[in-house]
Amino acid sequence: MNKLFVPIILLIAVTGVFGRENPSGKWSHDISGTWKIMRGNSQSFARPDYDDSHWPEVELPSKYLMPSETDHLFPSEDMESPKIYKGFVWYRKTLNISSVPSQDLTLQIKEIMNADRVFINGALVGNSGKFPPGFRSAWSRFRSYPVPRLLLNAGKNTIAIQVYFDSEAWILGPMSLVDSYSGNRKKMIMDILLNHMMQGFSFILILISFLFFMLYFRRNSEHHFLLFAVSTLMLSLLISLQYLENFYSTLPLSSNTIFKITQTGMIWFPPCLALFFRAFVHQDINKRRVIPYLSLALLFWVMMIFSIERHNILMWRNISIIMIPFFSFDIIYVSLSQLLKKNRRGILIFSGMLPIILLGFHDVLAFPLEIIETGTPLFVFGIPIFLIIIATYLVNQFITSLNHAEELNLSLQQSLIEKERLLLLEQELTVARGLQLSSVPKELPSPSSFKVGVLFRPMEKIGGDFFNFSEIDDNHIGVLIADVSGHGIPAALIAAMGQVAFNVLTHLAQEPVRLILEMNNILEKLIKDHFLTAGYVYLDKTSECLTYVRAGHEPLLIYRRSRAIIETILPRGRAIGLSNEFFAEAERISIEKGDRIILYTDCITETFNDKKEMYGTENFISFIKSHDDLNPEEFPKALLGELERWNKEGSQFNDDLTLIVIDVL
Repeated sequence: MNKLFVPIILLIAVTGVFGRENPSGKWSHDISGTWKIMRGNSQSFARPDYDDSHWPEVELPSKYLMPSETDHLFPSEDMESPKIYKGFVWYRKTLNISSVPSQDLTLQIKEIMNADRVFINGALVGNSGKFPPGFRSAWSRFRSYPVPRLLLNAGKNTIAIQVYFDSEAWILGPMSLVDSYSGNRKKMIMDILLNHMMQGFSFILILISFLFFMLYFRRNSEHHFLLFAVSTLMLSLLISLQYLENFYSTLPLSSNTIFKITQTGMIWFPPCLALFFRAFVHQDINKRRVIPYLSLALLFWVMMIFSIERHNILMWRNISIIMIPFFSFDIIYVSLSQLLKKNRRGILIFSGMLPIILLGFHDVLAFPLEIIETGTPLFVFGIPIFLIIIATYLVNQFITSLNHAEELNLSLQQSLIEKERLLLLEQELTVARGLQLSSVPKELPSPSSFKVGVLFRPMEKIGGDFFNFSEIDDNHIGVLIADVSGHGIPAALIAAMGQVAFNVLTHLAQEPVRLILEMNNILEKLIKDHFLTAGYVYLDKTSECLTYVRAGHEPLLIYRRSRAIIETILPRGRAIGLSNEFFAEAERISIEKGDRIILYTDCITETFNDKKEMYGTENFISFIKSHDDLNPEEFPKALLGELERWNKEGSQFNDDLTLIVIDVL
């Protein structure tokens, strides 16, 4: 019901204005046609008994009533020069009425330029504008003057119109005497259309201009906001002529000053609109384009501002109007390019500007070229369509932005939830890292016969590599190194189980093959979808030998310092957890004082550089030989620096890294 309230009220109002019958009946008489014309300012011309038989005749309404356009009506050389641009002129017409109407009448003329007084049978019935001094033009004002029935005679009646013109002179129709009821209703409609609506529209344009200025100041990268703000402000100035001189006659401004201010809008609106269109569709608007667009407008504006006479002001205004087709064709050209590019944004804005362009061509033909007879510029009536389309676009853009903002807000909320979840996970990983590190030997074994160094670096907070020692006595030590497939939490869990299994089997430290076999028996049922490689070396300084068992792991390297050679120990063996058919073989090798024994995971040899080249076994062996002077504690640090330089990604590696160095003392 609320949705129907406003339309119902409007319907009642319209019915009240247009639907009521005239209680006194309709009365109408056309007063256009042949009139008498005379230049001058004699008040005797208003008397009904004045003899105007020698006056020339002119057909009214007419747009061509300047002295230069009516000189042919005054063949005498004594008449004023046709070069005069302002002055007084009188028009007289004798009207025959068969009988005096039973009601008051209204004399109505669409427009008279510039100021006028109307007399019927010698009595003043109305005036518009102001005669000099203090000249004010009643531009675009619908003349509607009440005519009391007592002023009229049955038979002849004389209508005299005194006009003061300045650079513009015309009388536009319709011209008629009508009953007062019909006249008042028509006057109300014309005042709404020609003045009140224009005034309201002008104020709306000022608010829109202010809004876009604010948008530009907040987002000064959006140049089309600034250009649209200037365009709407100029348009508001132009429209203000319709009501400033008609409604605000007490303004302390001359008619010419008001005309200059308002026609500033006419000069600057077309180039600003064309530049706005280019900016709106993301076309180039650099200095090479802006300067020629605005330089001519600036020239015409300066010449108009410094002009004193109204006819010079009009001349520069009309010259600037001739530039409108250039800007219109520019808009059309850009629009066609947008059409070819299928740019909906450009096509949308052009559809809104098309009425302005078409009506603008009409105004060019009407005013500077005077091909079409009219007194009202029509292009302003295309502006509401343009503004509606712009507003529709901006509202759609606002709604789209609002939807994006809501989606972004939802995403942010989800991100916060995810961040909290990740924070909890991070905390859990920190705890897990602590637990994993706690399972790593806190102190390296230090038997008198061996010197041990270790490098342990998980790729993530927790990793799948692990190692452990079984220190039996000063001459006997067991060393385990293992690498679980994969990374992260699953690999860390399996590594933890491997550590537990090794701790349970430390009693088998002197039996390498059996220790590895038992580890497989414990883990193979627990590490589904995963496997681990392992290497176990048992060092016996008493017998000066070592035993190495591998379950699919990297080879054991022995650097013989005495001969500066490296031996690779690679017994056969299958990775733990791959199948029930597990096997591992041991290889027994002699050792001597000065030998360096190296166990490692594959991250060392499989580290890539920016050329996708692996560090490889050869580089690793070369590094071992070239750094044999480093003790077991210094060697791992030096190797880490070497790998970081090769990797060129700092500390980030693509796998867990473990290195165990044992020197035989």
